[in-house]
Amino acid sequence: MQEDTQHIVLRLDAHSISMHVPASKEPVYRRAATALQEVYSTYRKKYSRLTAEQLWLHVALHMAVNLEDDFRKKSLEPVETKLDELASIIRNKLDNTEQ
Repeated sequence: MQEDTQHIVLRLDAHSISMHVPASKEPVYRRAATALQEVYSTYRKKYSRLTAEQLWLHVALHMAVNLEDDFRKKSLEPVETKLDELASIIRNKLDNTEQ
């Protein structure tokens, strides 16, 4: 069964993007557009001499780096959890041995 779609219009700087998205994902698209607009505004204030195209390239790179960092963190979460559990077990054993 195909999910219902919803028509939305997102505004990014001077641009409007009209699209149909899965209804359940509409808030995600809106939050993403807001995040992009915030990063764009930050770069526009910081680098006022850049063209809009250059600013959007900076935004794209910024978001891609954040995405890559998130992927790396998520891939390490299971390892970090196991290391925390192992450290806890070792601490407990050492505490019990010293008593």
